[in-house]
Amino acid sequence: MSMMSNSEQHLQGAVAKRRKVPENLLCNLPTDILSTILSLLPINDAIRTSILSRKLKHVWCSHSNLTFDKGTMRTTYFRPSTGYYGVLRDKEFITKVDTVLHQHSGMGVEHMEIKFGLHSKHADHIDTWLPSDFKGFMNLKSLTLVDVSITDEDVQCMLSKCNLLEFFEIAYCGMVTCIRMLRPLDRLKHLVSIFVKWMKCRHRPYCKEDGELRVGLPHQHNYLKSVRISGFFGHKDQVELALHILRSSIVLGKMEITPKLEISNYLAMQDCLYEQEHYVNGHRVATEFVCKADHRNVVNVVSVLPST
Repeated sequence: MSMMSNSEQHLQGAVAKRRKVPENLLCNLPTDILSTILSLLPINDAIRTSILSRKLKHVWCSHSNLTFDKGTMRTTYFRPSTGYYGVLRDKEFITKVDTVLHQHSGMGVEHMEIKFGLHSKHADHIDTWLPSDFKGFMNLKSLTLVDVSITDEDVQCMLSKCNLLEFFEIAYCGMVTCIRMLRPLDRLKHLVSIFVKWMKCRHRPYCKEDGELRVGLPHQHNYLKSVRISGFFGHKDQVELALHILRSSIVLGKMEITPKLEISNYLAMQDCLYEQEHYVNGHRVATEFVCKADHRNVVNVVSVLPST
């Protein structure tokens, strides 16, 4: 039976010690610090840490950044035959999101984003992800709705609960025809609206012969500082909205109006049908009716050159 020398024993002990150090150091960190560290990772990577130790098994469940898209929910297997990762299907995406939200504690969420093409047949699942009785709306400060099948009543119900809302963006929500609120958004500072429904209809640009412009409610927006309106073709409803915001926002520092549709690639083909005439009319109407009512010099109408 051979005996190890003192130097060999010392070397073996040092190697074993080094192997244990990373795990001990990680597990010795307080849970709140571990939670903060994991929140810097995408949700899928944070979930993978649950297999490293018992202490880390449930830490990800308080992850503060819930971003669900093709990247964070993508299947990780690789297909050598095609050279690409497996395509993420609707059903697989829904199942993954359902699983994550079911295990998440619901506490400490600072950002939640769902960015994936789903259809009306998936509405039941989407409603469970963000139910109408969700109490988190009361603390919500930023809300973005892009290409969402949502009605005027749904928007009104949602906004009525957002007492602390500071940033609101709504774009390409084709079912929305107006935005009404049961009570004013007193803390709203930034508003971004992109008109898509007007893009698809045949309304003509406003002129004085169309009748007087409606005057909005006299409520004052005390915090609204910046507004950007995209897809402004000069229709009467658009002019009335711009004038209402201009007149009711006492600290407004900038209102930018652009006839150009700020669209993503999948809508780019539609944009080419609505260029020269709509852009020229939008710029003319905004200059004639909105700029003339601007006594604080806060309105900027962007000139859009037509495509050649």
